[in-house]
Amino acid sequence: MCFKKIFITFIFFILPFLGWAQVSPLLANAADYQLVFQDEFNGIALDWNVWVSDDAVKTSSSGQTVGRWKENAVLADGFLKLMVKKGNRADSEWTAGFVWIKKLFGPNTYYESRFRLTDATGVNNAFWTACQTAGDDVTRSFKNRYEIDVVEAKRLNASNSINGHLAWHDWKTYSYANSVDIAQGIGKTYNTIDFQTWGLWVGEDNFIIFCDGVEQWRGTTHSTYTNQWNTGVGKLSVWPTQEEKRAYGKWGQPDWNYMGGMNGDQMNICLSNMPWSDASSTLKDAANNTSMDIDFMRIYKRKTDLSSAPTQTLEVPVLKQPVLLTKGFDLNIDKNYYFSFVANRPYNSNVNCVLKSDNQTEATFKISKDNELLISDGTKEVSTRIAYPASSTAEVYFETGHKYLIVGRITASALNKDIISFRSYELGKYVSEVEPFLYRNIDDIGNTSITNGWHINKKISSANKISNIEFVDDANNCKISDFRVGDTYISVVNKYLNKPVAYMYGETKSSTERRIYLTLDGKFPFKVTYTDGKTQATLNNILDSIYTFTVNPVGISQYSIVSATDADGNESEIGGTANFYVTDADFLTIKPLFDTYLTEGTTLNPNTANDLFVTSKSGAAQESFLVFQLPEVQTVTEKANAVIYCTSKSITTPTKIELLGSTDIVNSTTTWNSAPQASNWEALGSKVLGATSGFYIDFDITPFCNARFANNQRTFTLKLKQVIGDENAVTKFKPGHNTASSVPSFMALRKDIQSGVSTPQLSTNPILYFQLSTRQLSNCSEMIISNVSIYNISGQLLLQSNTLPISISNAFKGISIAHIITSKQTFVQKLIL
Repeated sequence: MCFKKIFITFIFFILPFLGWAQVSPLLANAADYQLVFQDEFNGIALDWNVWVSDDAVKTSSSGQTVGRWKENAVLADGFLKLMVKKGNRADSEWTAGFVWIKKLFGPNTYYESRFRLTDATGVNNAFWTACQTAGDDVTRSFKNRYEIDVVEAKRLNASNSINGHLAWHDWKTYSYANSVDIAQGIGKTYNTIDFQTWGLWVGEDNFIIFCDGVEQWRGTTHSTYTNQWNTGVGKLSVWPTQEEKRAYGKWGQPDWNYMGGMNGDQMNICLSNMPWSDASSTLKDAANNTSMDIDFMRIYKRKTDLSSAPTQTLEVPVLKQPVLLTKGFDLNIDKNYYFSFVANRPYNSNVNCVLKSDNQTEATFKISKDNELLISDGTKEVSTRIAYPASSTAEVYFETGHKYLIVGRITASALNKDIISFRSYELGKYVSEVEPFLYRNIDDIGNTSITNGWHINKKISSANKISNIEFVDDANNCKISDFRVGDTYISVVNKYLNKPVAYMYGETKSSTERRIYLTLDGKFPFKVTYTDGKTQATLNNILDSIYTFTVNPVGISQYSIVSATDADGNESEIGGTANFYVTDADFLTIKPLFDTYLTEGTTLNPNTANDLFVTSKSGAAQESFLVFQLPEVQTVTEKANAVIYCTSKSITTPTKIELLGSTDIVNSTTTWNSAPQASNWEALGSKVLGATSGFYIDFDITPFCNARFANNQRTFTLKLKQVIGDENAVTKFKPGHNTASSVPSFMALRKDIQSGVSTPQLSTNPILYFQLSTRQLSNCSEMIISNVSIYNISGQLLLQSNTLPISISNAFKGISIAHIITSKQTFVQKLIL
């Protein structure tokens, strides 16, 4: 799979270099705004790199066929003139103009345009927003089904005045509700046919329309349906239930709010006219060769939203040492707070980011061993495994061994509940310059709308001030760096934007192919240095954005990028790994004792099948099982991987496959109904499979195997199941036992912690002595010790040291296993810490 960073350059970053006039909006608080886009229409032709024309024939509500073409958008006399013409093309009775700006500016934006209407009756003139971004099958267009009519206006027959219509339309359930859209608006008469300056402020969950600097309408009021903005009740009294949940986050929560249907739609700003007759404004031949004249189009952001500098930074936060916030996050006011940090977890462990006030923990964000994201307030916990839309998206939120930028947002509220939100970005791939949209309808499970751009969200109730943040890793090995706090999203991600990037991926596809892929973005040529964990090599003068090369791995090898620079010597953001499985003398290749797949609703157990099947189809789900046995002569392993060969996948959309482990054994008599129950399985990891097939996927099962060693449970079962994705997807895996395949599934087990030099022996006499009063571990033998590794009872590495004595943290209490390496032998000793 190829990943490439997407760069989005905001126009306001280059304004000083363009020499644009720094005009102010027609607002009372104009000094609070910064111009980020303008077109004064002083050229000889519209810039079609910036603007788009509809170029299509439409039928107006009064029955005229109207073509709105690029040729009808003319620059003349310092205006954009949208020309109305009669009978000039064979495909339509009339022609007019409809143009919009390509670039999307998102929420918290003010749009302003000065224009006069077409100097004729019977022509509708509009300044409005429309979602021109295409929908897709996954979201069913719910993300882009909204519009705001700043003003739709016509010149009236009887006077020198105009009738203006100000409105919003929510089309998200349009195709499910007998073609009734949810909408509201107001009509106003303006005693002028001359130029007016219209403005639109779009916030996160509200909008305001202005005319000549005076507020006209907030969109939240309706003369008949007074509470429609909050409830949606009006034209459509009953909504289709499934669409309510997906489009509006209506999961039954008591504080749910419709918010007028606004939920992060990517709206383009539009200018258009169309011949459209009615009784008060009649279309006549006099409309021919008239035009809607637009003086300018200007777009502004609040200056406070453009701040790209963090308010606090810390290069390397120390685990279990609180980071004091210089300003703090006051939850008793209406304000957004942002922070970010980089996390790199070399081994599977639970990593916690704890948000604390002076007296208590307000919330904990967790990156779990199963690569799920969670938020807890001490009472309830929400998880990407359960909360919609994360639960229906096949996405990896955090993968062990990769570096991630974690971004947090605290949406504090003086009157309502506060919201805590997090999102992860794998470095070397894509970091969005546009802040993820926050949809505020969030229930106790974390369910929200499909439009929510944050990976996990939770509401909490607190009036305290978050004064410090603490990072805790239960294996004490996660590396936290680059902690940033800011008043804006851009201020905590800016370091990672517009940088060159280099990302590596690759996997064993057969017994001979060992190909690595690099995706590069920046100024070419690139220089890339990579390693297999033992030696380094450098590739020079790379000219391709997708570059491929072949390696000769030995053993279970993981390749990664050490450094990458572009043509100007700029250091790239790096990420990704390539994994290969070529076992050598240090590893045991363990084939399954038994493997099979089981099908829901049947007693079939095809234990001699050529493929193992996995699907989540309701009533006919299939899960695959592999039984392994650990060697009797071994008591611990430094590395254990389940290596499963994916033969094919029937559907190209992503699916998420989970691996689980159990000490219950599946055999040839096991059926779907007699298989081990859900409570007997431990989640070991997950993988997202894209459209490709014919490759190995691996799961690090080292802690699980070491727990089996420690408890003398040497035979166990692994299970593959689909947890996310199209239920019609069928994924095939190769079995490992009783097969002549060149790509069987297997387990790769490192012989011992000392690279196969010797098998650890249980010490008959104590070698290490633990002094409780000082909490120090010392050598009480005559042997020379070169290394000590301490594992908990589950087989997770707690700490490692090549010097004694060792200070033991109070966090490590209970029974532990020490692996002691001497010049002659590796020993195992049980400790009570």
